[in-house]
Amino acid sequence: MGELLLGDLRSITKAKKGIYLQLLCKEYDRGMRWSYILVVALFWVVVEMRTASGLPGDLVTSFPEITGAAAFDFDAEGRAIVLARIERFQFNYVFRFGSDHSLDETFLPKARCCPGTSGAALSVMADGSIVVGDTRGLERITLEELPSSIVNKLAIDGRFSAVTDRSSFFGFADGMVKQFDLDGTPIAGFESQVRFGRSSYTNLILDGAGRVLVAAQREAGGGISRLRSDGSLDPTFNIHPGILPPVSALTVQADGKILAGGWDPVFRLHDDGTIDNSFQPMLPSGDISCITVDSVGRSLVGLKFGGADAVVRLLPDGSMDPTFQRKLKGYGLALKIRNGSIFVAGEHLEFDGKSVSGLVELEGGGGLVIAEPSIIRQPLNTRAKELQRSVLRASFRNGGDDNVMLQWIRNDVAIPGANSPELVFESVRLENSGFYRLEIANQSGRISTRTVELQVLPATPEDVAGALSPVATVVEQRPAISFDHLRQLQGISYIVESSSDLKSWSTVWETSEGLEAPNVLNVITGNNAWTLTVAAPLHDQENDQVFLRVKAKQSE
Repeated sequence: MGELLLGDLRSITKAKKGIYLQLLCKEYDRGMRWSYILVVALFWVVVEMRTASGLPGDLVTSFPEITGAAAFDFDAEGRAIVLARIERFQFNYVFRFGSDHSLDETFLPKARCCPGTSGAALSVMADGSIVVGDTRGLERITLEELPSSIVNKLAIDGRFSAVTDRSSFFGFADGMVKQFDLDGTPIAGFESQVRFGRSSYTNLILDGAGRVLVAAQREAGGGISRLRSDGSLDPTFNIHPGILPPVSALTVQADGKILAGGWDPVFRLHDDGTIDNSFQPMLPSGDISCITVDSVGRSLVGLKFGGADAVVRLLPDGSMDPTFQRKLKGYGLALKIRNGSIFVAGEHLEFDGKSVSGLVELEGGGGLVIAEPSIIRQPLNTRAKELQRSVLRASFRNGGDDNVMLQWIRNDVAIPGANSPELVFESVRLENSGFYRLEIANQSGRISTRTVELQVLPATPEDVAGALSPVATVVEQRPAISFDHLRQLQGISYIVESSSDLKSWSTVWETSEGLEAPNVLNVITGNNAWTLTVAAPLHDQENDQVFLRVKAKQSE
């Protein structure tokens, strides 16, 4: 107990509080002075208060001596393996920190990879060895009896991604993606024939279906490619090469959607590679360096833009998580979530205005906090002619709640079944004119878009004629014509005419005669329209050629 220092306060976890309480009881049983007991009790209360009041994004602790870090991972014993710089070790760049975050000075491999170069990556493999790389290449550190270790250079370019069980990894060699065993030997079965430009390698990850996502420029174009489990290019994954910026960050959500980012803000892709427009992030300026997703679908984004946020957290719809403390500034270069905590590696890190180590642990903050929905794009006032297709639409952020409720309102009355972001009128009518708004609600609140006007203008005879679809038929040996959906429109009537020479026309039927007229052979009504079959009168000459047409006219 006497060795406990006030400076240890930051590194005490919830588990350690119980240990200190037990020690406190033992000291009391031994009859220690009450003053000492009170000091320790006060210390425990402070720790308790700190743990209870920690907010998401608050600093838990930092790893000592690290001036900058570019990549890290955890081994089977929970120790952090970090590609970093420590001033008193001039020629060592891979370090190991114990579960108590203390530096293990018995482990100092002479790896060539340096955290100051781009494209840094590090992974602890299934056998405990460490694969580390940058744009100059890969190295594998194998552990012998400590303190010795062996560093093997692999003939593979810098970017790589370990498979799920970490028994092998995918990487670049000779411009192509290959699968390698732990010794760097290509594994048969994955035969990629897609060639990438070496200077364009930015990222390489595996999705949940065993496919490889590659952020690199193909010779044939394309900013992101997907390779199937045999190495062939997946033709179902189609991204237009011009719509994506250089991609330095990639991750896959639990639902298979892909999060990516680079110079431009984070965007999300569907499984087929198309842009997911429901994801609308609002990020501060900065180059996206890394992305990871937590267990409830929130995205942690590492940024590298001097003086700005090193890491931010987005809700599942892309909106900023308002509960996450944005106090860590600098270059956030690598992120991991472990045991509910967020670990951030980077350069020039500051927390709340004070310099901190190049690897820090932040509070994760537990489960998803649902925010109120918010409007991204308001609906617009719309003017349309009768019979045209017309759409009112709005877009919004759901605040992290997938069970958001939508309801379109017209003239302060809810429209039955209108429960999507778009209100579509396939053939708008005069009676659809009115004032509309969309109400959006989740478990945290309800909001409404602005009210907009839909103004429907009356159709003209020309508008109606353009919508008619006549079909010539023969009914009862008589020339006949069918018209699908002659719309019952205010101020519009119809006339059917016949001709034998296409020059002179005579009236066969018109609306005023009604649907029971002799030349009306069949009528189907519904949806404010008729499907009507009208025949020409019988002629004395059996082989007369007869033409029929329909016209719309303004009612008198």
